[in-house]
Amino acid sequence: MDAAIDAKQTERVLSYLARLRHRRDQGEMDVLESLRPTWLGMDAWDMVLEDLETQRYKERARVRLPSTGDP
Repeated sequence: MDAAIDAKQTERVLSYLARLRHRRDQGEMDVLESLRPTWLGMDAWDMVLEDLETQRYKERARVRLPSTGDP
């Protein structure tokens, strides 16, 4: 593993994969399939991508929720 890869770079890659999965465009799905490690089965890859998508969009929804503070 390359020690030069930091957490922000990893987050950007995971976010990019989640966006591709969220759009579900055929071309983007082909890109996702080409990125699947050969040792990881198709079902497992789908589960990983689904989890990334769910996690990313839950976090974005939480950030965008308006605060309901008392006046």
